[in-house]
Amino acid sequence: MPIIFDSKSHPHDHDALMLLYQRDHSRQALAEHYRIVDALALREVGRAEALMREHILTNRDVLIRALGTNRLGAAAQVPGSGGQLLSY
Repeated sequence: MPIIFDSKSHPHDHDALMLLYQRDHSRQALAEHYRIVDALALREVGRAEALMREHILTNRDVLIRALGTNRLGAAAQVPGSGGQLLSY
């Protein structure tokens, strides 16, 4: 999981991140996980990749909404990303 920082470069801890996710989103994410695993089990690599990209972008959008665009800034630190939010 990428490390998420606030606007003062303080990392959010696990508990703070968990508060960002509502029950409905958790159910949606779990359903997405099942679809990804099913595609992998069927060796449908292209479908698994597409589902994973969609899952990543959806969760990025959830974090942006939860933290607020101004508070997030370039805070999603992913190794090799240069501090930028990833997009495909």
